[in-house]
Amino acid sequence: MTTSTMQVLIAFFEGEMTMVPRNAKWVNVASLEEASKKVVDCIDENCLGGRDWFGGIVRDGKTPVAVIQFNGRIDTDLESNIGFLNNAKRLLSKK
Repeated sequence: MTTSTMQVLIAFFEGEMTMVPRNAKWVNVASLEEASKKVVDCIDENCLGGRDWFGGIVRDGKTPVAVIQFNGRIDTDLESNIGFLNNAKRLLSKK
């Protein structure tokens, strides 16, 4: 039996727009569906708009496997999200 190391990035900009989300954290999840629910719950609980949300990357270990879109849609086409993934990697490395 293997242990899942899947995590979703929960991150958003608070208050005035900053260049780096100050509250980014990786949250353990058991599935992509659970990752989607965590994203939607965070967006709803914090009354976020599209400009505020920054998270949604799902990784298994250190490897990205999906991006959860603002509306909760699971997107496994990483090639179409390469710009976002590269930008997230760059911004999060500044934390």
